[in-house]
Amino acid sequence: KVLSEHDEARDTDGTNRRTPVWLCQFKVTNPSGYSNFRTGSNAVDFSSDGSILAICYGNMITLWDHKEATLLTALQHVDNDRAPIESLSFVKTALLKDLILTRSRTGVALQSPYGKGKESWSWALPANYKDAFVTHVELIPSHDLVAVCITYHKKMKTQVFLLNA
Repeated sequence: KVLSEHDEARDTDGTNRRTPVWLCQFKVTNPSGYSNFRTGSNAVDFSSDGSILAICYGNMITLWDHKEATLLTALQHVDNDRAPIESLSFVKTALLKDLILTRSRTGVALQSPYGKGKESWSWALPANYKDAFVTHVELIPSHDLVAVCITYHKKMKTQVFLLNA
């Protein structure tokens, strides 16, 4: 099959039969207890090898086996933080592999999908940052750093913190 500009498959014999380019193999249903939580539009990602699907519900990260569509485990974003996760990504650093980087309005976390290890950490906005929220987080793999952008709503001011990955 050859893909045309309009995302429809065209047989090599020249006939234009509409065939799907993407097929859904499984539907992930919300696990019990998670259906009332908000999921951010950027709070879903696949591991680099495609074997694990991560979906966030509120401040929890659920990890799914891609092949069997079964729930493997659930991880908490930041201890004592109820803010919903807004973004999630699987990341790799020069020293560490297969980590999950998450961001909510009030904190960031870098953790292993296999449970809390020495490479896992979380950071929450200090209590005196009342008017601030986390707007972006990005891994800088060449330096094993995580850049965290904080925006102060009323002051119209932005700050960037660099944290060791």
